[in-house]
Amino acid sequence: DSLIYAEHYNLHPWIWVNDAENKPCYDMKVHGSGRNKTFHHLTGSITNLYGEGDMTCRTKQGSRPGPPNMEDLTRETYTLIGNGLWQSYFRQVSPLESSAKLCPKLPIFELTRSQIMPDMHRCSELAVRGWAFKGIPDALLPEKGNMREWLRNHRKRASTVVQKYFHVLPWLQAKIDEANDSTTCLSAHIRLTDKASGRD
Repeated sequence: DSLIYAEHYNLHPWIWVNDAENKPCYDMKVHGSGRNKTFHHLTGSITNLYGEGDMTCRTKQGSRPGPPNMEDLTRETYTLIGNGLWQSYFRQVSPLESSAKLCPKLPIFELTRSQIMPDMHRCSELAVRGWAFKGIPDALLPEKGNMREWLRNHRKRASTVVQKYFHVLPWLQAKIDEANDSTTCLSAHIRLTDKASGRD
């Protein structure tokens, strides 16, 4: 959904997953082993359309992050710890690996945790949904009897995003090819609640 947001507003997507936000999945021994990076950069805010989102999506259309605010930019300090969770397994989704070096005049806009969930994930008409989970506003659901086609279209959109942006690193691709000798897709789904708080 974050990648879809970036495309919708013609932004260069960039992913960094740190330990503070993803403790169940983040393993300091694995993902924090690289050299820390600190840089200063312009940053701006992202406001919500239809007001602040909440888990009930009480507004008729749902709430979603609106366009980036290009005014009132400030200069912030960013510290990237280690090699990162995403960068440990995937190629960066944008060629802008170091925006501080390549595009010093372009501000960074960061979605907050609540803007990702629930605002985008649950309440936005931009989001993709693999199933009709609870809390989706009625205005975003299909008419009765059309659920199968609705889900099919969402999954097609999700597949397009994954194929465009998710590219594993060569060492991981080699392990995938070794373990999976067929033409079908091999994948693993680890939820934030599954890994608990330890390496075991």
